[in-house]
Amino acid sequence: MTTKNVLMKKSQNAYLASIIFFACVICFTIGLKFYNNYLEGSVEKTTAEIQNIETKIINVNANKKVKIYALVKQNEKSLAELANRSQITKYINHLDALSKNYSFKYDGFALANGVVTSQYTSVSDEAGIAYQKATKFISEYRANEEALFDLKFVNLIAGSSDNVKFSLNLPIK
Repeated sequence: MTTKNVLMKKSQNAYLASIIFFACVICFTIGLKFYNNYLEGSVEKTTAEIQNIETKIINVNANKKVKIYALVKQNEKSLAELANRSQITKYINHLDALSKNYSFKYDGFALANGVVTSQYTSVSDEAGIAYQKATKFISEYRANEEALFDLKFVNLIAGSSDNVKFSLNLPIK
């Protein structure tokens, strides 16, 4: 083979290789175009489904019962706390039982913002010395896990061994 034939053959091979490469690029481009069309259709279908679901959610949320349920569920803890705080007879009976158990009398009470405020008087009698009854009540009530109130701080305590007055702020547990 001559040099001319070798050069002609190499140029034909390069020409053929470039045509094959060009054909592959065109096939790949056509394939990508079809895949893109498929993905666009899938995206449109998914977008339509999302809009349909959002419309259903809007319709459900427009229902007054659903709104009320959502509000109740959102404020469930606050409502339970308010219901617990409004059991006034339960708290009065508890104060009365404390008075009988520790032999002192309470001089009224006030219930506001989840705190019961009351004045107590303890008098020395056959049940014990006044200040000992007061200290026994305070220490035992703080240790009692079933207590309705949280006895943390005694505002005022005054008196003598025969007569002790003290004031309590009792937050509801």
